[in-house]
Amino acid sequence: MEHVQIVTDTTHRMLGIGEGGHGSVFSATWLDGKYRSRTSCTVALKTLPGSQKNFLREFKSYTECRLELKVYGITQNTTNNEYLMVFQYANKGSLHSFLSSNFRELKWKNKLKQLVDISKNLIKVHEANYIHGDIHSGNILQNQYINGDLITYIADLGLSRKKDETDLEDSVYGVLPYVAPELLCKRSYTIAADIYSFGIIMTEMSTGRPPHYKDEYDRSLAFRICGGLRPGFAQGTPECYVQLAIQ
Repeated sequence: MEHVQIVTDTTHRMLGIGEGGHGSVFSATWLDGKYRSRTSCTVALKTLPGSQKNFLREFKSYTECRLELKVYGITQNTTNNEYLMVFQYANKGSLHSFLSSNFRELKWKNKLKQLVDISKNLIKVHEANYIHGDIHSGNILQNQYINGDLITYIADLGLSRKKDETDLEDSVYGVLPYVAPELLCKRSYTIAADIYSFGIIMTEMSTGRPPHYKDEYDRSLAFRICGGLRPGFAQGTPECYVQLAIQ
C-alpha cells in the first residue's frame, strides 16, 4: 500500500475528531488527493497505541473485511515517527452525535436505511470470518455526499478478531450497554454478540438516546443486564421493529 503524503490544517496541527481506548482520530488535508488526483481532500487519520503488531493487525482486518469505509493507506508522523492509517473522512461524524443533532427530523424511512447500511457492513465482517467485538453508536460513521445521499458505515476494527482466535478470551471489552450478557458471564466472543450489539443500536435508533443513558456504566449495570435488563423503545415504534430488535 502506498505511503501517502499528508499535510495538516493551516495551523500545522491535526484536528482532533475523537479518542478512545484503541486510538485517536484526526482530520487532515491530503494535498495530492486520493489516487494521485492532484486535488486536495480531507481525510481521517487514526493513531494506534501500543505495538506495531497491533497496528498491522487492525490494518489487516480492514483489508480482509473490505468495509464500505475506504482505507487509503498508511502515513507517518515525522515528528514522532508514529504510523497512522488514512481513511475516508466521514463528514457527518458518528451515529451517536448524528442522532443527538438530527433525531427530531429523522423519519422511519431514514432510520431503516441507516440500519440496512450498518447490517450490510456487519455482513462483510462476518463473511470475512471476523467478529467485530466493539459495535456501538460511536463506532458507526455517517457521510453525506454531494447528491444528498447519507451513507452509514461501521468503523474501528481495533478489537476485531478472527472467529477462531482465542488470545483475548479472558478479557471483556466494549461499551457496557452494547456488550452481550453472555460476554459479561465470561463466555467467548461470537458473531451472535455482534448481532446483540446491533439490536441495541436498533433501540437507540428508536429513542434517539444511548442505551441506559441515565445509569452509571458500572458493575451494578452489568449485573442487571445479565439479569435481563434491556433498553426500551420509544412510543410509536412499529411492533414488527420491536420484535426484530428483541430477536
